[in-house]
This record gives sequence, C-alpha cells and structure tokens, in this order.
Amino acid sequence: MVNRNREPANRMPYRWDDNYPARIGVMPREGGNDDIRWFDIEPCYVYHPLNAYDNNPVWTSDPKNTIFREAAKRTLTAGGLGSVGEKAAAALADFIVVDMFANVCTGREDAKAAVKIAERQAMRLYR
Repeated sequence: MVNRNREPANRMPYRWDDNYPARIGVMPREGGNDDIRWFDIEPCYVYHPLNAYDNNPVWTSDPKNTIFREAAKRTLTAGGLGSVGEKAAAALADFIVVDMFANVCTGREDAKAAVKIAERQAMRLYR
C-alpha cells in the first residue's frame, strides 16, 4: 500500500496491508500510463520500479553503484527463503541489506562488522 500523503514521513512510503490485494504492473520501457497492464498475483512484497533505467549513468558512473542495479534482478522476494509479510517489509524499509553493503563499500565497517550490525537489526525485527 502506498502512502500518498504529501507531508514528509520518516518512513518508507510503502507498507504491508493484509487487506490490500497484490498486483503487479507491467509497461514497455518507453510506455506511458495508458500502457500499464495490471495482473492480480498472490500476496507478496516486491518493489522494483527502476528496471527501465538500467542504462542510467547513476549505475555506471561509479562501479560501486552497479551492484544495486543488479541486486533486484538476482534476489529473492523481500522474505528471502522465509515468509513474506510485515517483518520482511520492515527489513526492506529499514534498508538493512543496503546499509550493510554501504558500510563495507564506504570503508565504514569491514565485512564481518557490517554483517554483525545487519544481523542485530534483523534480529530486532524477527524476535
């Protein structure tokens, strides 16, 4: 479900709602609003609207950014091997995995420390 409130929020504009039906929208790369086709799907939490921007320089100007372009193509749903639901949505909204990569790429943490931080954040959600 999308928060369409124009007031700034200190959270992601997306949240899980068991009562909201799941759909996926597909459109051609150069398409517009009239070209979107909607399909009903089983409930899940997946968010990746940027596929049409694969060739944008933001992904190629700095090689460290390319991993984020590729991640959505190779990843599992937000639930990973586990179930999809509110906890998986919260982990995605909290940028746990993105922050883990960023901490290593920027040199803020080594890989072991970054994983430990991400694990601690995930355990907070999945207790």
